[in-house]
Amino acid sequence: MNTYQVVKKLANNRSMTIAELERKLDLSNGQIRRWQKANPNSEHLRLIADYFDVSVDYLLGREKEEYSGEQEDDVQMFRDKDAFDSLSPEEQEKVLETLREQADFLIYKYQKSKEDK
Repeated sequence: MNTYQVVKKLANNRSMTIAELERKLDLSNGQIRRWQKANPNSEHLRLIADYFDVSVDYLLGREKEEYSGEQEDDVQMFRDKDAFDSLSPEEQEKVLETLREQADFLIYKYQKSKEDK
Protein backbone atom coordinates (compact mmCIF):
# COMPACT_ATOMS: atom_id res chain seq x y z
CA MET A 1 0.00 0.00 0.00
CA ASN A 2 1.32 3.45 -0.87
CA THR A 3 0.92 6.53 1.35
CA TYR A 4 -2.18 7.71 -0.49
CA GLN A 5 -3.89 4.34 0.01
CA VAL A 6 -3.03 4.31 3.72
CA VAL A 7 -4.40 7.83 4.20
CA LYS A 8 -7.53 7.00 2.22
CA LYS A 9 -8.10 3.92 4.40
CA LEU A 10 -7.70 6.00 7.58
CA ALA A 11 -10.09 8.65 6.25
CA ASN A 12 -12.63 6.00 5.26
CA ASN A 13 -12.42 4.55 8.77
CA ARG A 14 -13.57 7.94 10.03
CA SER A 15 -16.29 8.20 7.38
CA MET A 16 -14.64 11.16 5.72
CA THR A 17 -13.50 11.88 2.19
CA ILE A 18 -10.02 12.89 1.15
CA ALA A 19 -11.40 16.35 0.26
CA GLU A 20 -12.86 16.73 3.76
CA LEU A 21 -9.53 15.73 5.27
CA GLU A 22 -7.68 18.26 3.12
CA ARG A 23 -10.04 21.04 4.23
CA LYS A 24 -9.79 20.00 7.88
CA LEU A 25 -5.98 20.10 7.75
CA ASP A 26 -5.84 23.20 5.55
CA LEU A 27 -4.13 21.37 2.68
CA SER A 28 -4.63 22.49 -0.89
CA ASN A 29 -7.38 20.88 -2.93
CA GLY A 30 -6.09 17.64 -4.48
CA GLN A 31 -2.89 17.65 -2.40
CA ILE A 32 -3.40 14.18 -0.94
CA ARG A 33 -4.63 12.71 -4.22
CA ARG A 34 -1.33 13.76 -5.83
CA TRP A 35 0.39 11.35 -3.43
CA GLN A 36 -0.70 8.54 -5.74
CA LYS A 37 2.21 9.54 -7.98
CA ALA A 38 4.45 11.77 -5.86
CA ASN A 39 5.81 11.60 -2.33
CA PRO A 40 4.32 13.91 0.30
CA ASN A 41 6.56 16.31 2.15
CA SER A 42 7.47 15.70 5.76
CA GLU A 43 5.22 18.47 7.15
CA HIS A 44 2.16 17.00 5.44
CA LEU A 45 3.05 13.54 6.71
CA ARG A 46 3.35 14.90 10.24
CA LEU A 47 -0.05 16.63 9.99
CA ILE A 48 -1.75 13.45 8.80
CA ALA A 49 0.03 11.27 11.38
CA ASP A 50 -0.96 13.64 14.20
CA TYR A 51 -4.55 13.84 13.00
CA PHE A 52 -5.00 10.06 12.86
CA ASP A 53 -2.72 9.37 15.83
CA VAL A 54 -0.48 7.04 13.85
CA SER A 55 3.22 7.15 13.14
CA VAL A 56 4.76 8.59 9.99
CA ASP A 57 6.31 5.16 9.49
CA TYR A 58 2.82 3.70 9.39
CA LEU A 59 1.80 6.21 6.72
CA LEU A 60 4.88 5.30 4.70
CA GLY A 61 4.11 1.59 4.99
CA ARG A 62 7.26 0.94 7.02
CA GLU A 63 5.61 -0.54 10.11
CA LYS A 64 5.11 -4.27 10.04
CA GLU A 65 2.11 -4.24 12.33
CA GLU A 66 -0.93 -2.73 10.67
CA TYR A 67 -3.18 -0.12 12.23
CA SER A 68 -5.79 -2.00 14.21
CA GLY A 69 -8.69 0.30 13.42
CA GLU A 70 -9.81 0.17 17.05
CA GLN A 71 -10.78 3.83 16.99
CA GLU A 72 -13.22 3.18 14.17
CA ASP A 73 -14.92 0.45 16.18
CA ASP A 74 -15.02 2.65 19.27
CA VAL A 75 -16.57 5.56 17.40
CA GLN A 76 -19.09 3.19 15.84
CA MET A 77 -20.32 2.30 19.34
CA PHE A 78 -21.58 5.83 19.83
CA ARG A 79 -23.80 5.60 16.81
CA ASP A 80 -25.68 2.72 18.39
CA LYS A 81 -26.42 2.98 22.13
CA ASP A 82 -27.66 -0.63 22.28
CA ALA A 83 -24.33 -1.84 20.91
CA PHE A 84 -22.46 0.08 23.61
CA ASP A 85 -24.80 -1.24 26.31
CA SER A 86 -24.22 -4.80 25.11
CA LEU A 87 -20.47 -4.53 25.78
CA SER A 88 -18.95 -5.98 28.91
CA PRO A 89 -17.90 -3.46 31.59
CA GLU A 90 -14.26 -3.98 30.54
CA GLU A 91 -15.07 -3.28 26.90
CA GLN A 92 -17.09 -0.21 27.85
CA GLU A 93 -14.15 1.06 29.89
CA LYS A 94 -11.84 0.56 26.90
CA VAL A 95 -14.18 2.59 24.69
CA LEU A 96 -14.38 5.35 27.29
CA GLU A 97 -10.60 5.39 27.74
CA THR A 98 -10.17 5.77 23.97
CA LEU A 99 -12.57 8.71 24.03
CA ARG A 100 -10.68 10.30 26.91
CA GLU A 101 -7.43 9.96 24.95
CA GLN A 102 -9.02 11.45 21.85
CA ALA A 103 -10.48 14.33 23.86
CA ASP A 104 -7.08 15.02 25.44
CA PHE A 105 -5.49 15.01 21.99
CA LEU A 106 -8.10 17.40 20.58
CA ILE A 107 -7.75 19.74 23.56
CA TYR A 108 -3.98 19.73 23.09
CA LYS A 109 -4.31 20.49 19.36
CA TYR A 110 -6.84 23.26 20.05
CA GLN A 111 -4.66 24.90 22.69
CA LYS A 112 -1.60 24.62 20.46
CA SER A 113 -3.45 26.27 17.58
CA LYS A 114 -4.49 29.15 19.85
CA GLU A 115 -0.87 29.59 21.00
CA ASP A 116 0.36 29.65 17.39
CA LYS A 117 -1.98 32.52 16.46
